Amino acid sequence: MGAKRWIVLVAVLVGMGLATVWWKSRTLAMGYEAARIERELARAVEEERVEESRLARLTTLDRVAAKVKEMDLRLESRAEKTMLAGQRGAAGLALASAGAVGAAGGTK
Repeated sequence: MGAKRWIVLVAVLVGMGLATVWWKSRTLAMGYEAARIERELARAVEEERVEESRLARLTTLDRVAAKVKEMDLRLESRAEKTMLAGQRGAAGLALASAGAVGAAGGTK
């Protein structure tokens, strides 16, 4: 009867040891996963900062004006549109703003 107790005790201790090892390995794996996610977050934050900086540089007025000149675009300000509306009439301004005059060979 004493041998059965020792076998049961050893089996319980081995089971507890296996459960402890499994639990520690899961904890370690979660730590590695958390570190990986933190690295990805830091990379994404840095990428967002770089992209916002790039967007700010691209949308400065000097940069936009240089692109307009480079592409030979003729952009009218609101004041110019108001003055043109007086010359062409309201219907002409509405057509120009809709793109119909430019498509028909107008001032665009």
